[in-house]
Amino acid sequence: MSELKRFFNKFLHIFSNSEHKRIAINILYLTILNGIYFISPLILIPYLIKTIGSEMYGIYIFSWTFIYYFIFIVNYGFDYSSTREISIHKYDIDKVSEIFSVTFYSRLFLLLVSIVLLFLCVFFIDKLNENAKLILLGIGVIVGQSIFPTWLFQGMEEMKFITIVNSIIRILPIVLVFIFVKSTKDVDLIILFQSIGFVIGGIFSHFFAIKHFNLKLLKPQIHVIKNYLISSFGLFFSTIGISLYRETNTVMLGFLTNNFELVGFYALADKFIRIMQLIANSFSQAIFPFFGHSLIDNRKEAIIKFKKISIYYAIFLMCCSIGLYISIPWLLNLYLGKSYPEIILDVRIMTPVILVGGLNYYFGVVGLLNFNHKNAFTTFVLIAGAFNLIFCYILGIRYLDIGAAISLTMAELVLLGLILFYLNKKENIFKSF
Repeated sequence: MSELKRFFNKFLHIFSNSEHKRIAINILYLTILNGIYFISPLILIPYLIKTIGSEMYGIYIFSWTFIYYFIFIVNYGFDYSSTREISIHKYDIDKVSEIFSVTFYSRLFLLLVSIVLLFLCVFFIDKLNENAKLILLGIGVIVGQSIFPTWLFQGMEEMKFITIVNSIIRILPIVLVFIFVKSTKDVDLIILFQSIGFVIGGIFSHFFAIKHFNLKLLKPQIHVIKNYLISSFGLFFSTIGISLYRETNTVMLGFLTNNFELVGFYALADKFIRIMQLIANSFSQAIFPFFGHSLIDNRKEAIIKFKKISIYYAIFLMCCSIGLYISIPWLLNLYLGKSYPEIILDVRIMTPVILVGGLNYYFGVVGLLNFNHKNAFTTFVLIAGAFNLIFCYILGIRYLDIGAAISLTMAELVLLGLILFYLNKKENIFKSF
């Protein structure tokens, strides 16, 4: 008992000063933000399966996941690079305005590229053409995401407003779906309502950010945007790598099996994992700008804190993993009214992802990126993504959703091994750990 008490006292001591309290507040808001981001769809799933059926729900998830690829394009790694730059220069409003402007115009350019690519894919790929209307209605989601300045508020370490706005744009479509979606023929309305919410939220947040931080939207300069895109290309590649082992499995199952009910089951299992993982990752997201700034002020002290916090974080992630593994049958019964053996097995295979993936974010994003090893991080993520892509194809043909779950877990383990080996080699981070 005394050991447990000492553990919690040490943990609480981390947040004993005002700077650490600000981190704690941002962790809270990011937890709420991530929770709403993934819990809001879960509110809809039982209703959607009942009204449009599990197969049509799988088609909707297949279409939504494909749309999400283009969100990766417009984000382009700016959630990391711009957040870090903002956190470093947050007291220099002129510099923040410069970063804000070049990021905004860069994302608008990427939005145009994304829309063109989206139309080409839908036109030339039969499987996508079959669901063209559903996919094209999701363009508003991409538009809204391109102008949504979450990265700015995160870098400035002021997450309250963006959390409130995100809550509204997530909750409003849910209300509209409950009101208007009554049968299979209404499935298009689901993505349409989400597009409307994202566009309104993006526009409102953009102008609020300018006023709240007294920013100036500077005139775009082509060469500046070009250089910024080039400098962030490595991080963009890392997000592509992430998509190869977090988003691609759902889409690949759709192409490999043509069983969209199975796609829906796997996607639901993945959502359970992501809820646990991303709520936990709120901590890493909040500490990312703080650690980057701390490295500049006092590198030695920042590394010591980084190592100490990782121990508590790993213990917390382990508890989350074990908790979900044990409780998933009960949660599914409570959630859907009956157990689905396919979903239970998929979740249990992927529960290590909560621990391993959380440590990947902590040591990879918070660690490697702030230590300025972004090229190494990009390489490792691409290796893990390629590993998942190959094994998802091989295992998915024979074992279907189980194969996809196994390949995802293996890819996360590969990524963690690469990150820890490199981090220790270059920064000697685990000396006297």
